[in-house]
Amino acid sequence: YSGGTFGTLRNNKGEFGQPSGGGGDVLEELRRYPMFTNLREEDDLFSNDSRIVFYATKTPIDSTEANPQTWNLIAQTINLRKQYYSGFVVIHGTDTLTYTAAALSFLLAYISRPIVVTGAQTSIFSREYMINDALMNLQGSVALLLEDFLSLKKGNPVPLVGTFVYFNGKVMLGTRVLKISSSSYDAFHSPNSAILGYIKPEYSRPNVASHFILDTIQLAQLNEERAFLRKYCRVLVERTDKKSMAEEDLENDTVLDSLTDITPREGLSAHLHVRVFVLRLVPGIFLHIINLILNALSGCQSDIRVLESMLLQYHGIIVESYGSGNAPKSIVNLLIKMRLVYMIPVAYVTECHHGGTATVYDVAVPRLAAVSCRDMTLPAAYTRMLLALSFQTFVHTTNKSPKELRTEKIRNAVEGNMSIPVLDCFTRIDDEEAK
Repeated sequence: YSGGTFGTLRNNKGEFGQPSGGGGDVLEELRRYPMFTNLREEDDLFSNDSRIVFYATKTPIDSTEANPQTWNLIAQTINLRKQYYSGFVVIHGTDTLTYTAAALSFLLAYISRPIVVTGAQTSIFSREYMINDALMNLQGSVALLLEDFLSLKKGNPVPLVGTFVYFNGKVMLGTRVLKISSSSYDAFHSPNSAILGYIKPEYSRPNVASHFILDTIQLAQLNEERAFLRKYCRVLVERTDKKSMAEEDLENDTVLDSLTDITPREGLSAHLHVRVFVLRLVPGIFLHIINLILNALSGCQSDIRVLESMLLQYHGIIVESYGSGNAPKSIVNLLIKMRLVYMIPVAYVTECHHGGTATVYDVAVPRLAAVSCRDMTLPAAYTRMLLALSFQTFVHTTNKSPKELRTEKIRNAVEGNMSIPVLDCFTRIDDEEAK
């Protein structure tokens, strides 16, 4: 439990906020329901014999306060416990749930456990509605993991492995989800990737799932990709000279970590200071700000020194372009300068929920200006670039200034990472077809 609307209480002003008792209050409330009657808190690390264990972060937060350190904390919590539990449910606020789900997909891509991220539009404490989606979503998430565990015991050859979002009965891939409603229980959808499954618990028998349907073909493809990435990880560890790791350790789950999963144990937090600027295109986009950016990057003094200082900290840029990847020439020229002069990695996504980027118009963003993310969601593109930059600074730098981190080598490595459809975070489309 990390916070969010799921565990909020109304205060004296009528506003919802986290209860003073934090996760303890949520735990007590959950025990009122049949599925969680025997729910126990993980009071002693790894020494709980309950089937379902509850763990709350030290200070549950509203998801508007979530940041890369939050992702790392959740990833570290799971990474430390992956040998002791068959699966994990992360209760999270809905506002930034898509960013956390994408980040965990990359951070924990190489552990052989299912991770389900869920949340709610109403509080578990709410008595105002006939149906409480907090209880529905948590029961569905747990039922999904229990059903997967039982099906494996029965010989199912396709395990549920990876990071998923469960909401309103739907199972979706963590890298492909967008929030589409601030009020509906059906708050999330997966516009460019098929729903992986549907599951709803039977409330009369909450430990039993009804309507349990999973796309085993798509899950099998994802599992094959993860098997390949595990082998790639081994090469990566060798290339980054982690000589303290014994060769036999590379063969088991406790050390098999990805290019960002290595870091929950080895100091990713110190490198999450990298910043990615998200530039959303709108008609008549702020030309004055563009000039300030150019002046700041070139080292010129600016009238707004605070802005200049901030802009100098950015190490990467994500552009949310028009339509199928279009942008005005002034923006394109700016992006080319960012890439070729200042060695800042640049990638672009589409503003549209459905479809992706393609160079079919003469106003399309050219490869010289940015790398295409095809139909990747903005949350997936943002978290992927930030984590890729963090890894590059983790491996290649020590106490260097942001300006010194802008190298052609790092730019090419990050942009190359963004263009690979790892974890199915974008649809595989041939370049010729995209043109």
